[in-house]
Amino acid sequence: MIEIDAYTARLSSVKARRLVVTVDDVLVEGGVAAAQPLRRAVVAAVIRNPWAGMGYVDDLWDEMNRVGNLLSEILAGRMLEVFGGQDAIHGFGKGAIVGLDGEIEHASGILHGPAFGPNFRLLVGGTAGISAAERRGSAGTSLAIPTNHKTERAIRNYYQSVDLAIADAPHADEMVIAFAATGGPRVHARVGDLTTDHIRARSTAGDAKVPEGA
Repeated sequence: MIEIDAYTARLSSVKARRLVVTVDDVLVEGGVAAAQPLRRAVVAAVIRNPWAGMGYVDDLWDEMNRVGNLLSEILAGRMLEVFGGQDAIHGFGKGAIVGLDGEIEHASGILHGPAFGPNFRLLVGGTAGISAAERRGSAGTSLAIPTNHKTERAIRNYYQSVDLAIADAPHADEMVIAFAATGGPRVHARVGDLTTDHIRARSTAGDAKVPEGA
């Protein structure tokens, strides 16, 4: 296990106040025990908004990539500890909450910049695009982070969300930057799949058509 001291110096460079890990193991759904518990986790960093107090900043590029690269490595490292390695992570998502003195674009710069998501995807063995959510709010604001399969985004059974809320974050001049991961599909998933809908539709409704992208 990587000790938290190993991250202290790097986290201080982005003025991090907290590193939060939440783990949810789903054991029963719909009154029926899961064949295998579903682990869902969020790893989040509470950092000072790099652009806080600077007014409108036109060019976010350098700082958003510096912060994004560092956080992707740290958050991925903690997530790999939670799951015990790449192979146990099947789905992922990302999210951000920016404090009330910041702009949504500040969170978007880090969340969607080329240094954040792609690096995390590589570190956890993913290839698919990463679902995302962002919002502005005060301390305690909640965020449902959407997730999808890490290599096959069309697998509908992996569409779910992982909740994040931190009682004392973000402060007005802070941001919460987070990754979510899942260890499998939804418990008792049974609504079909984008890759097989047409087969199921034919078997249950003759030649009935399923709308594209349903």
